[in-house]
Amino acid sequence: EWDYPALYWVADAFAAQGMARVFDLGGHVGIKYYAFRRVVRYPEGLRWTVCDGASVARAGEEQARQQNVASELAFCTDFRRASGTELLFVSGALQYLPTTMKEILQALEVPPKRIILNTTAVHESRTMYTLNSIGYGICPYRIQHHEAVFKEIRDAGYRRRDMWRNDSKPIRIPFVEGGDAAYYMGCCFDRA
Repeated sequence: EWDYPALYWVADAFAAQGMARVFDLGGHVGIKYYAFRRVVRYPEGLRWTVCDGASVARAGEEQARQQNVASELAFCTDFRRASGTELLFVSGALQYLPTTMKEILQALEVPPKRIILNTTAVHESRTMYTLNSIGYGICPYRIQHHEAVFKEIRDAGYRRRDMWRNDSKPIRIPFVEGGDAAYYMGCCFDRA
């Protein structure tokens, strides 16, 4: 259920805004591309590019060929390829990246028209760093102050359309004072 607000704004980008170029930062093998196409009418000429690690990108390319969607779904390993895209989509990945939204947006020559974040780890009063178990490994994990995330995007020339909490997906940070004030959120921003 935490995907529904993001799904709404992706669908709006296609149907109401006429967008057809998506850059999915940290999108694994195209998980959201495959999930959303079951319920959203994708536009003619859609180009959905997923940016992830090299081995994940190779697996995604192979899967796209097998699913006969390689004309719509592409893969890369450099987030700067988001320059000139219409929709920057980041779902569940920002907290793992060494770069912040500010750094990502500053690196793009041509900024996207819309930014959608979803399942982004934030804290209500501060930024904190921890570790996250992903089952087969432990990863550094940045839980940013929610207002800092919004400010970085606003300062890059965007206005907020929507914000939501992903309360059905809990964050547990044991042994840390204030760890219970972290949560997952999503938001949609359009270029002003």
